[in-house]
Amino acid sequence: MGIHRLDIFWLDLEARCFTTLYFQAASQPQAQSRAQSIRKTLAQLSRLQIYGPALDTHPLALSIDSAAPSTGTDARMEVELSPAPPLKTHEGIEYIKFSIPGPTSELSQAVTAKDSSEWQLLEEEILPLLCLSNGATVQIPLQIKRSEVVMLSQQRRPQPARAPLSAAIESTVIKTEGLKQRLAHQPSARLYASMTKNQARLAHLHALASIEELFFSSSLQPSSLQPSSLQPSSLQPSSLQPSSLQPSAAVPLDAVRPFLAKLPVTEEASSMADKDAPVKDAPCQRCPCCSSRDGKNSSPYSDLFRGMVRR
Repeated sequence: MGIHRLDIFWLDLEARCFTTLYFQAASQPQAQSRAQSIRKTLAQLSRLQIYGPALDTHPLALSIDSAAPSTGTDARMEVELSPAPPLKTHEGIEYIKFSIPGPTSELSQAVTAKDSSEWQLLEEEILPLLCLSNGATVQIPLQIKRSEVVMLSQQRRPQPARAPLSAAIESTVIKTEGLKQRLAHQPSARLYASMTKNQARLAHLHALASIEELFFSSSLQPSSLQPSSLQPSSLQPSSLQPSSLQPSAAVPLDAVRPFLAKLPVTEEASSMADKDAPVKDAPCQRCPCCSSRDGKNSSPYSDLFRGMVRR
């Protein structure tokens, strides 16, 4: 069984946001089918418009059938589920976190009683499929540790005219640069592994931001995006190739090579959503989402994407 990542982009008339979940599938066709099924179920449980899904950093076919509501991104239904294996946070085995932005009023009311058709749909079609990024599945029967609808604080909620991945990109850039500086002064295998992991995360976020920006541009003309317009195999994000993720030139690999064989490096567990951390309003110069919309977008996906969208 392969582990797959599904990113969902949501919007109301004021702001955009995204959520992430992981699930398992036996094959790529099954993963695509399962991802579309999850997307369709989520669309029934949220008031927000889904303007783009991406499976393993490839866009999924999408038909935009509903208009964006005036508000909704300031509220989220959050659920935490127990994993099947015993909790071991130091090994990445932790509670599986899941959220739906802008939940419908019916789903919000069902969070406490859990006896409505909306909650039953959630328990049957989505929750049993979830897993951590390391493959740890949910415990069956489901063991729900927490479920509630929360109103996001002003600092956490998506901001108008701000691309949803900007905060995650900026915070990852800051963290990566900090690790580079520390590694230059005090080389260690642990710091090197953390820096490499953050470089890979940054490359992934940039690729995902390019896809989100193009989905958003197309959502401004809903009739142009047809269900068959996008195929997952059409975009190949070369930025995610291992050869492109090189350590800082200021930190020679030889300086930490003796330590690498001794250090067990584990995958960092991921939650359902990348948190909307508070950041400054200055645009990220490296983020494709912050590029201008005057036709000069430098995203490597632009030409391919435009060719697949029917005008």
